[in-house]
Amino acid sequence: MTENVRGDPVADALLRRFASFSPLETSDVARPIVRAIERGRRTLVLPRLAAPLHHLGALPTRLVDGLLLAIPTPDPAEPNPHSGGL
Repeated sequence: MTENVRGDPVADALLRRFASFSPLETSDVARPIVRAIERGRRTLVLPRLAAPLHHLGALPTRLVDGLLLAIPTPDPAEPNPHSGGL
């Protein structure tokens, strides 16, 4: 995958940044995943430090969905009624 973005300065900076992250421990990932499923969350970003950047990147899509298509965009913190009770 990284071969496809070589030469792109933004992608190169992101790859260097993510390469500096240490792997997350299974126990540090399992609990938040279970909690997110129980709460019906639409998204879960780990490590949590990366969450603001993720949500900022998702903002244009949510704006288009909400404004141009008149599709309500639920708050990710709210339980998802369509999750089937998971």
